Amino acid sequence: APSATLVVKGLSQKTTEEDLYQIL
Repeated sequence: APSATLVVKGLSQKTTEEDLYQIL
């Protein structure tokens, strides 16, 4: 999903890995 990729890139810039785990 291209949208998911954009979200991950945006989060990686502002949020930490902890936020990424919450989304997963």
